[in-house]
Amino acid sequence: MFKLFHCTLLVIAGCSFLLSGCGPKTGEPADNGQAHFPQINCIGVLPAAFLAKGQVVPVYVPEEKSSRQGVQVMNEILSEQLGGKSNIRFIGIDQLASLDLAGGENTLEIARLVGKNINCNAVLESTVKRFSQRIGGRYSVESPASVSFEMRLFSLETSSVLWSAKFDEVQKSVMENILEWNKATTRGFVWVTAEELMQEGVKRKLAGGTYFNSEGK
Repeated sequence: MFKLFHCTLLVIAGCSFLLSGCGPKTGEPADNGQAHFPQINCIGVLPAAFLAKGQVVPVYVPEEKSSRQGVQVMNEILSEQLGGKSNIRFIGIDQLASLDLAGGENTLEIARLVGKNINCNAVLESTVKRFSQRIGGRYSVESPASVSFEMRLFSLETSSVLWSAKFDEVQKSVMENILEWNKATTRGFVWVTAEELMQEGVKRKLAGGTYFNSEGK
């Protein structure tokens, strides 16, 4: 009986190993995932950019009002969450514009130029994809706040993604989805603004990345 049980465990372990090795490869770690890479000396934080559906290149200064607001709010939250850490270097729009860009560079190419300019071997990209303000008040809305963004931390030594996170939420009431109970409790059972929703998302995602918890000392 023991031998049969032992053999069964070996078969299960072997199948699990094969399945894990044959699964789809995306080239990026899972949300808030972190791989083992060389130690980073500091992180350059790019200005937040907006990437509309169907677009390929992020826009740092979008024309549409709500898009500009979303980018501005993201930059303010990043400054609040990461500011004061000795291993963080913020890149301003003016500093980004001063780089020797030929035009058409992808994010990784821009990250390499930024990292070289500030002597950091990792760069954080934050892309806002949706920033829709609630229509209504804290206790009754016609349309709830809706926010979507992605964040990626690039290693300039390996040209790989060290860490990534995605956030996509349209606030729902407990009546619409009972699974929203914990969120509703935390939020005080009120309808939050897009700013509050984005702040909650960024704070939660950064908390899951140990690269941002270090003071770099």
